This record gives sequence, C-alpha cells and structure tokens, in this order.
Amino acid sequence: MVPRTLSPRLDLLKQEYVLVQAWKKTAAYIRRHNWFSDTLDLDLTAVDLANFLQQLSNDVQYPEVWRNEPLRLVLAPKSQDWWVRSEEDETSHWQPRPDDSDILTDVSDKLRPLAHVALRDQVVATALMLCLANRVETIQRDPRHAARRRERVPDGTVPFMSYGNRLFCDSEAGELRHRWGSAKLYRGYYQDYREFLARTRGAAEEARGRQTFVVQADLSKFYDRVRPSALRAAVRALQKPGDDEDFFALADSVLDWEWHTDDQGAVERYAGAGDRPLPDFGRVALPQGLVSAGFWSNVVLRLF
Repeated sequence: MVPRTLSPRLDLLKQEYVLVQAWKKTAAYIRRHNWFSDTLDLDLTAVDLANFLQQLSNDVQYPEVWRNEPLRLVLAPKSQDWWVRSEEDETSHWQPRPDDSDILTDVSDKLRPLAHVALRDQVVATALMLCLANRVETIQRDPRHAARRRERVPDGTVPFMSYGNRLFCDSEAGELRHRWGSAKLYRGYYQDYREFLARTRGAAEEARGRQTFVVQADLSKFYDRVRPSALRAAVRALQKPGDDEDFFALADSVLDWEWHTDDQGAVERYAGAGDRPLPDFGRVALPQGLVSAGFWSNVVLRLF
C-alpha cells in the first residue's frame, strides 16, 4: 500500500514508487533549469528506467558502501560579458569581452562553479529530500500570506519564516505536507519574495513613528562554503528518537561529493581566487547543479 505521506525511513525511500517520483521531479527540474547538463543521459535513462530504479533500490540498501560519482566542474560567467573574438582565429576561445581599453580584466570573482552531478546521485538526493520534506517545511512555517496573518507568537509579532527554496506544500493537521506525488517541486520564489518585501514594509508601517531599519545582507559564496560535515550535523539535528538510523546514514554518505581528478586544477584556481579563498573546497555538500540543493541549504541555515 502506497503511503499518503513519507517519513525518513530507508524501507520507504528504496520503494519504486518513491524513486520514480524522485526521478520525475529531478528530470523535469534539470531540463528546465540546468542548461549545462547532459540531457541525453536523461533520455537514455528514461528508455531503461525500470532497471535504473531497480539498481538504485539495491544500491541504497547499504549506506555504508554508497559512493557518489565525482562532480564535473562547469565554470560559468555571472555578470561579465563573454565572447569568441573571431571564429577564423584558431587561437581564439570563449573568453571575457575586453573593456573599452581592449584589456582583459580578471573575472575570477565573476565565475560560478556549476557542477554536473551524476543522475543516480541526483535522484537519491531528491528521494532523501522527499522523505524529510514535511519535517523541514513545517519547521520553517507556512510562507503564504493568509497563513501568516493568522499566526502570532505570544508577544503579538509574526514569527520568523523562510521564503527561499520552499517546497510546494499544503497545510494539514498542523503541519506542511509536500505533495510528493505531484509534478511540482518548489514554490514560486518570485511570489514568496514579494510577500517577504510586503511583510518588511508592513513591519515598518506598524512601528508608528519609531525609527526603523531594514537590514539586507548576503552570504558570500554560501553554497561553496558549506562543507559536508556542516550539512551532516544539520541533517542529524532533525533526527528524532525512533527514526531509522540507516536513512540518516545514507544521507551522510550521499550529501558528500568530491571533484573529478581531471578538474582538480580548475577547482584549485577557483578556490584560491579573490579576497576570501575557499578552504577545503575539495569536498562539497551543496553542488550548484544539485536539484535538491536549495532544500538542503535551508536545512543548514535553519538554526541561523
């Protein structure tokens, strides 16, 4: 019998009906957002999906021997203009566009280390997320406007909520429940962000003449700086008495990647560039390209 809600149990995660939903959500997200990914791999897997899922189900049964495939690095430009100077010039290549003085500038701080994550690792990380979704989303509270208006803490203020990378959920029986069998994964970020801005303005208006400050901050290279040990501790903090230890042992193994040996030089150059080098960037917990990375980032930031 297929359960209506999922929980952190390995015997649930390895079921075909869970893995196939993790596959569907992962494949749909990659096709829409991960422009740098090998979509041919998705097509080939879809042709032999039954065997792919059966092999995954077998592999996750032994968390102690699970090993991720190495990440492949894709350094992508952020705000810098890039071009190929001349198609006729054999020495020309994809490079930053010079400024008006025809001088190439240092763009090391304008690159994003996207990662190509093996499809098997993507699907299992998504399945782990589906099994923890209700617990994590409930802790972060309902970001929808109507729900916020009803919710107050003892001093009368609106409690803290997280707005980014939230899963698509319904409110039921005092908790948020992700529709794990649906095609939709994340909520619309733009809509939630507008609500966040409106809440900030509303708080300022309710100050009634008192001086009000709105503080806006950004965590520099946050995804790059989260080490597997930090994510492992954050996920373990969600564990409750009686939870399946094997499930969390699998999460320990899955949420821990290394870079491919062919990319080591580029990885080291990226990690050492800029004013704030990245320590221990050889191991990554939140590769930029992992479908569930936004969810796991909220787990890391929960206590923050």
